[in-house]
Amino acid sequence: MTMSRRTFLRTTGATGAATMAGTSGCLDLLLGSGAGGGIGSIDNAAGDVPTAINPENYTQYFNEVVDATTVGADPTGETPIDGVLNSYAQPGTLLVFPEGTYTIATPFRHTGGGNIGIIGQNATLRHANVDAIQGHTITSGEFRGSSIMFAIGRASSPHTGTLVLGGFTVDDREENHGMQLLRLYTTGLADIRNIRFIGRQDLGTRGPFRALTRADDALAIFANIDMRYGARHFAHTINDRGGGRSAASWSTSGFTIGSSMSGTMLLENVICGAFPDNGLYLKGGLPSNNVGRKILRNCTTANSNVANIRVNSGDDWVPHPLIDGEDGTPAEGYERTVVENCRVIIDQARDPVVFSTQRGIRLDDGNPLLRDTSVEIHQANGHGINVQASTNGATVERCRVDLYEPEIGIRVTGTNPELLENNVNLHGFTGGTVVSGVSAGRGVAVNRVTQSTTESQS
Repeated sequence: MTMSRRTFLRTTGATGAATMAGTSGCLDLLLGSGAGGGIGSIDNAAGDVPTAINPENYTQYFNEVVDATTVGADPTGETPIDGVLNSYAQPGTLLVFPEGTYTIATPFRHTGGGNIGIIGQNATLRHANVDAIQGHTITSGEFRGSSIMFAIGRASSPHTGTLVLGGFTVDDREENHGMQLLRLYTTGLADIRNIRFIGRQDLGTRGPFRALTRADDALAIFANIDMRYGARHFAHTINDRGGGRSAASWSTSGFTIGSSMSGTMLLENVICGAFPDNGLYLKGGLPSNNVGRKILRNCTTANSNVANIRVNSGDDWVPHPLIDGEDGTPAEGYERTVVENCRVIIDQARDPVVFSTQRGIRLDDGNPLLRDTSVEIHQANGHGINVQASTNGATVERCRVDLYEPEIGIRVTGTNPELLENNVNLHGFTGGTVVSGVSAGRGVAVNRVTQSTTESQS
């Protein structure tokens, strides 16, 4: 069963912000106009995401729609829904969870093809209680197995159909709660949206999402995702991972992809709080491996360790009709990885051992484009924007870095040609000239970069 662009657009809807200048009309129609705005910090995030999905938007892609409560799903949360998922979350079925609370006690796994749909209508998901965990394996408690709720596809056998998942609040407010909601490998289409996490994850394991497109024409969309509460480093949890407080809390990230990523991944209106191992980690593959296209729009991140937004760019993708239109050419302005209309805030310096470097944005391999984006550093614990030596032709334009404490606003390393242009503004404790405010390596073209040095920011 194939999605048409016309019917797919009806599932998105507008979310309310003005479109940034220079973006593609085709992409704007697909996404709506974005969320806009942003959070002042992890604790006073503004705005909410919807937590319902109308099944009528997707029924034409499924042979039947099943109300989960009519086939045994307990909306009180007392009895786990694992049996219902295993029996009814099957190809051709759209499984709908009405308002209520639903408990998962084992990972739900699906491989192969077919269209899979699991959606809620203001439904709440929680995982069963965990008493002990080592790394990513639950060793004691009501939950059994690996610390994942939904595993769709495998690295060696990606999902080949369409996945629709969303319309849920994930409740992690209880002690010793919080694991990966979705691990996805796909060569098809994934539409993940309208998901809100409440409570700071404190199992020290995988963060909410790991997703990877594994074909040049694959597309994964994540829209209206709220992860503002973040996660604790494993050293502050019951997780017996070993290594002590100074060890990295690997994979405790808001969103990660992985190696050998090809195709296109799109994140729209994602709110991401403080995670100990990157916030939005969209660095997929290495230049010697597969690297696809990432588009991040209207996302807001705060206070993550390593980097709040981290991306790379490559050529292992082809234009997708839902993003680029039907003529087989890339949408104007989206010929590479793009981060646009995003906001990063560093205003809470976490534990200095386990949150040792809180960078704003890190551009890694290839030629990613960063535009119309702001970084605010209220508590200095890392550079505003890092352009790594592995990039080749990265561009930063129409961006602003506000420094409320002494810190490097933009740092460019390496010898590959980069471009900072079109009103890249540094404000605050940068000191000296533009050249000292922008710590630049060789081969960097600096055009229309301005800097104002002040002793305070109002």
